[in-house]
Amino acid sequence: YIHHIQTQFLILPQMGDASPDSPNGYLCSEWLKEAQDFSRVFQIDYRLTQGKPLTPKNPFPTALIDAIAGYNYLINVLGFEPQNIMVAGESAGAHLGIIFTRYLIINSLPRIPPPASLMLASPVADWGGSHIGLECWKRAEQTDCVQDFHYGYVTRALLGSLPQEFARLSPW
Repeated sequence: YIHHIQTQFLILPQMGDASPDSPNGYLCSEWLKEAQDFSRVFQIDYRLTQGKPLTPKNPFPTALIDAIAGYNYLINVLGFEPQNIMVAGESAGAHLGIIFTRYLIINSLPRIPPPASLMLASPVADWGGSHIGLECWKRAEQTDCVQDFHYGYVTRALLGSLPQEFARLSPW
C-alpha cells in the first residue's frame, strides 16, 4: 500500500510579483506541470529592495521576514505539513530560498520547521563578491552583463545602512 501525499510547492518569486499573469506565474505553472507529485503553488509576494538613485527601501532582511511570514501562514494558518512542501525559486528568489531555509534550520523554531526540499534555479549566492578577482571572474568580466548590477546596485540596496563589509562577511 502506497499512500500518495499531495505535496505543495512554495515559490519565492524573483521579481516579487506573485500574480498568475506575471512571468513568475507562468514559471510556476510550467514547473507544476513537470512536478507530478505536486498539486498546488503558493507564491510569496515579498518586498523588493531598492537603493539609490531611487529612494532606498526594504534592505536585508526584509525579504527574509516576508518569506518566513508567508511560510508560517501556509503551515500554521492553512495547516499544510512542512514535510510536504518544496521551496522553489529562481535567481534572487533561489537565494531567498537558501537563506530562508538556513534561517529555519539554524533557529530550530518549533512552530516553523524547515520545508522538505528545495528546487533552486541559478541562485545568486554571493552578494559580497568574494570571487571577484579570481580567474573565473576575470574570464567572464567582458561578457557577463550582470557583474556590475549584482555587485554594485543590488548589494548596496540590500545593505541599506549596514557597512559594505557585511556583504563580504555575512553568511546570509
